[in-house]
Amino acid sequence: EEYGTFVLVETPEEIDRLGRVGSTNEEVMLANRSLHQFFFSHVSWTKEEDDEKKAGFYIKTLELPPPAEKMFKLFSNWSIMRILARLGFNRLIAKQNATTNASASAIGALVINRTEPLDFVKIGRAVERLWLTATSLGLSLQPLTGVLFFKLKLDGGEREGFSPHEQKLIADAYQEASKICKADGKYIAFMFRIGRGDAPSAHAIRFPLAEAVTVRS
Repeated sequence: EEYGTFVLVETPEEIDRLGRVGSTNEEVMLANRSLHQFFFSHVSWTKEEDDEKKAGFYIKTLELPPPAEKMFKLFSNWSIMRILARLGFNRLIAKQNATTNASASAIGALVINRTEPLDFVKIGRAVERLWLTATSLGLSLQPLTGVLFFKLKLDGGEREGFSPHEQKLIADAYQEASKICKADGKYIAFMFRIGRGDAPSAHAIRFPLAEAVTVRS
């Protein structure tokens, strides 16, 4: 069954460029009120909160050093983050994340011909296989998908949530990724960085399988 085209980028210069593409997510999200509020509404700040929600992002899984974790809590306040974004703090964070992204051994992508719902179901299956295979080989994988989904939203005509400046940032970042991955008019459905890393210090809880799947005899 055809899932899409697999691309793996390993040259340092192109990894660096794709690292910056991936960090466009933070540059846009931290300065966009709707995206900021959506993201932070899904952050769990304690293990107890994560156990209760069983969804979103447990703060410890973000692997932030203690000082950065405290700053992250500060960033969750939109009134504060709006002022910091005006001072360019979102660009500073994006620059730091770009460096982290570029520290990977490689950055990969899955490219599809169409963006129909079934295509994303197939890509979801491919991602599962890819991630499980990487884990079995002792490799760590991290998605870099924010800017891809922003671009998909813009392509669908939903532009009112982004300022003209943000729309250009997203379009330029996606064009850069498309050029490097040789997408040639196709769509980059999934992008990730991969390499060897330390074991995670925490895991986010998820719904037990029995709560998410119904098995009929």
